[in-house]
Amino acid sequence: MDVPYIVFILFLLLLSGLYWKNPKRTYFVIAIWVVLFFIGFRSRVVGGADSINYVRFFTGEQNFYNINDTRDLEPLLMAYNAVLRVLLFNNGTLYLFVTTFIGLFFIYKMVDKYSYNKMLSVLFFFFFLDYSLFFYALRQMLGISVYLGGLLFLLNNEKCRYKWLIYGLCCIGGYFMHTSIFIYGAVITILYFIPIKRKLYLYVAILGSAMLGIVFKQLNFMDFFNMYINWGGISATERLDSYLYWDDIRDTTSVSLLLRPTILVLIAILLMDNEKVSHLFTKICVFSVVVSNIFYDVPMIHRFTMGFSFYIIVVITWILGERYRASMKRCKIVKVVLLIIVIYFTRSYMIACTDYDKNSVTQMHPYYFFFEKE
Repeated sequence: MDVPYIVFILFLLLLSGLYWKNPKRTYFVIAIWVVLFFIGFRSRVVGGADSINYVRFFTGEQNFYNINDTRDLEPLLMAYNAVLRVLLFNNGTLYLFVTTFIGLFFIYKMVDKYSYNKMLSVLFFFFFLDYSLFFYALRQMLGISVYLGGLLFLLNNEKCRYKWLIYGLCCIGGYFMHTSIFIYGAVITILYFIPIKRKLYLYVAILGSAMLGIVFKQLNFMDFFNMYINWGGISATERLDSYLYWDDIRDTTSVSLLLRPTILVLIAILLMDNEKVSHLFTKICVFSVVVSNIFYDVPMIHRFTMGFSFYIIVVITWILGERYRASMKRCKIVKVVLLIIVIYFTRSYMIACTDYDKNSVTQMHPYYFFFEKE
């Protein structure tokens, strides 16, 4: 039993219950600081080789990030490390904390601005997402944060003349932190201009993609990716290409896990206000589910969809909109749905924290604070 994880989630559940009865901002602020300290002050061993290598590369304990990866790291990360070496006195613990703070900052800003229940969004971050990526995918997390800052500026400053310039600069900055940001930026920019006015289109896309995923599984669609890699891919995906070979963690994309985001997004679309159907975050969530459904048999597909999937923690709270408040019957239905979701994912979380594989590549369990284990 991994006690720190269990105590942590029970505390978030307590705050969520208190917030539901009395939505005081204090509960939300306490929660985000607890999350920051829990992730930020972890031991470098939590997160496996990736986390350890990032810290050792930063402190100078080794002059390479990964001995099996000879590619140069992105220039913005090199500059980021150089600055923090001076500001943080080359301290690996502070490096993980500051990196976690930056990586989560704009997700917090997104939740604060757009969520209809901020505490549920914090709780769902650990229930719905593969939160382990925020422990060890540091470079990608930083790149996504840089990009998300630009996206939020674009959405929140519609009258600003330079909004697209700032957005573009953040896309470029994110790309120079992790090259995969090019794909996230390109896809989300396209989605921004695609009008969606009917829920039916979203239902068809989600359910159709699930059927395609089953078909592609039968057709051994992995052959396509193998052929793509043999051709050399493109520079924007070079960081993602290598994940296609990670067969040792293929189980993270099993059919049972595939159904979770599909069902959650379907519930959100069904119960949300009609005006939210065309919101960019809704379209991003649907795109994430469609890609995950079609390519669910591809190892590490969740690593690719990382930059699309976290918007669900906001979108799912939109079921608490005007339609929820206007009807007593709908209010009861939504409450029951949310209760079922919380109970189901709490159970899944507890099982994951009591029956875990100590030899897992990610080494997320057991949890250690920085002062417990180096």
